[in-house]
Amino acid sequence: MRLRSTRGLTVLELLIVAFIVLLVGLGLALTLNRTSSQLWSRTDNRINTWASAQQAMNHVEADLRGASWKTVTCGTPQLEFRRVTQPGTLLSYSTNAARQLIRGNGIGTPEVLARDIIGFECNASNGLVRVELIAQATASTGIAATQTLMRQIRVQNP
Repeated sequence: MRLRSTRGLTVLELLIVAFIVLLVGLGLALTLNRTSSQLWSRTDNRINTWASAQQAMNHVEADLRGASWKTVTCGTPQLEFRRVTQPGTLLSYSTNAARQLIRGNGIGTPEVLARDIIGFECNASNGLVRVELIAQATASTGIAATQTLMRQIRVQNP
């Protein structure tokens, strides 16, 4: 009769330990993949929201640079003015209940410039118009991040 040695591990024991280590490693890899995907999605949403808000602010600024000071009317949340080159056209910027910045020109359908806009304010004095645009990006997890864009634009006085 042979006596079994108590030193060392059997192949079966080694296979069981290797399988457990593999399962733990796979669980960690899946968790890391899911977390990085959520982070990527949240960051991409913020970048898209804020880039859209920046483009909308550039549009507002470009239109205001061609406006006549006498025609600028500021209110919250609306801005109206007429261009010097097109005195008959009334341009307006405002937000709606769907959190969109809308540009209207009195002709045709209003244009949506940006989404996820939670605030639009305008103040005008002495030929200077201060415009503030607040964009909010909300991730699928419900975490919201806001960015405020502010410009001061000198308006012509023809």
